[in-house]
Amino acid sequence: MDDLDEILGVTRSPERESRAKAKPIPLEGTPLLKRTAAGRKTIDLTRADVAAHALGGLPADNESWHGLMSGAWDGYDLVDAILIHASPARIADLWLATLGFNAANAQRLLSAMDAGVIGPTRLLVSHFYESDYNEADVCNRLRAELPARGGWYCATRTHAKIIAARLTDGRAFVVESSANLRTCRAIEQFTLTQSADLLRFHARWMEEAHARDA
Repeated sequence: MDDLDEILGVTRSPERESRAKAKPIPLEGTPLLKRTAAGRKTIDLTRADVAAHALGGLPADNESWHGLMSGAWDGYDLVDAILIHASPARIADLWLATLGFNAANAQRLLSAMDAGVIGPTRLLVSHFYESDYNEADVCNRLRAELPARGGWYCATRTHAKIIAARLTDGRAFVVESSANLRTCRAIEQFTLTQSADLLRFHARWMEEAHARDA
């Protein structure tokens, strides 16, 4: 315990306790999907003002787009970008993995679910993030409200950043990224792919992680 804790009379620290837990990673082996991309496109979004308009569309089936972002927008904005360009289709099922989230994006997600634009959502976050006092309100809200809307919330040993969206028209889009689904003032990379196989791959390991840690 440091001097400040002693002065304030702090006797326990959720952050320290969370990091000290010998909690196993909730996966076995090394999940791997091998696929041959039918097409690729590169996108530089470092000067884009709005992610949805900067994309200019969505990849074709089995096509991957590779992009960069510079902090003008965050990873969660790609969910809205998919919705805008996929319209009138909606997101029937959504899987999200991120180290951390935030209150603003939590409100956006829940509002979209209530409006019928996004269906059941499964959210995987880092247990380090959940242990932060400053994030307690967001975590408690999502833990209660996502299951109430048919999804789930799970904090575990994860550092993955994934958006996997199955649309009502049958298309499936996956974002694999370095960016968390919250504000980040740094250069980040992402790959946006249309692939049902890739969506099933990510959905499967996330569901397994949730089942092991539930």
